Amino acid sequence: MTTDELVIVVTKFRTAIDNVVCSGKARGNLILSFPRGCCSLASDMLQRFLHERGVETLNVCGSCGEDSHAWLETYDGIVIDITGDQYKYRTGRMCFREAVYVGEMDKFHEQFSECFSKISYSDVFFDSQQGHSFSDKNANYLEIVREISRLDV
Repeated sequence: MTTDELVIVVTKFRTAIDNVVCSGKARGNLILSFPRGCCSLASDMLQRFLHERGVETLNVCGSCGEDSHAWLETYDGIVIDITGDQYKYRTGRMCFREAVYVGEMDKFHEQFSECFSKISYSDVFFDSQQGHSFSDKNANYLEIVREISRLDV
């Protein structure tokens, strides 16, 4: 998949999450604050979606002081972030306004240099991620996929 194609697919995924949350179809309390505090959950679901379409990524989690953030990276280093805009009201180096970012490593993501994990996709990881109910996560994922199908019509 080219970077341009990846931008289209990832943007549809982000739009679908927004639509599912706004429509009241989302399950669980965490996703209701999307994108704030949802970077790990959203990256996890996007990683599954891309994996099912033949795009392998690493789920990256890092920290910068008291802040932490999660996003995906392709194996050739392209950053895929669909929750960076949770930082849009921050100032200075912690300000990031893009709802969907697909591109080279940038200053915003570089500052989360204390990377505490880079995990490739596996069904076990999706099923067992701490802090998220599997049934809620799976139900939300399936609803997001249905929403993407509606967007494609």
